[in-house]
Amino acid sequence: MNVASILALAALAFLTALVSGIFGMAGGLMLMGGLALLLPVAAAMVVHGLLQLTSNASRALIHRRYIVWPIIGYHALASMAAGVLVWVLALHPTRSLLFLLMGLVPMLVWVPERWINLDARRPLHALISGFVVTLTNLTAGVAGPMLDIFYIRTAMNRH
Repeated sequence: MNVASILALAALAFLTALVSGIFGMAGGLMLMGGLALLLPVAAAMVVHGLLQLTSNASRALIHRRYIVWPIIGYHALASMAAGVLVWVLALHPTRSLLFLLMGLVPMLVWVPERWINLDARRPLHALISGFVVTLTNLTAGVAGPMLDIFYIRTAMNRH
């Protein structure tokens, strides 16, 4: 990878983090789209995962007193199951599928509240969240809007 490519990736990461910081959404989706244009799908997913891990870990560290550990436990357990399923099925999304799924995931915000009433504080819902969000993330590269539908109606604050 040449210097220009590295600078382009750094600029993309910075600009999408700026969008996410200002608007509180869409940065990860834009980042994944940009990475998928510049890199092979597998590499884009790895780079996106590393950038998101860094971002989310720093936020978790800053807001650690607000973490509800039982939710994390259920979510992690189901995430492992989704990871095993993707591994067993040997799913390798193509660039076309990746972009298709990336286009569909944000549409979840338009699902009427009366159709889906999810609450991550409920153990079953936390398990479903872990499985579905991880499965989506491993195939579409992004799952922020899907994760949001499990938390948006909880009594918890944004932290």
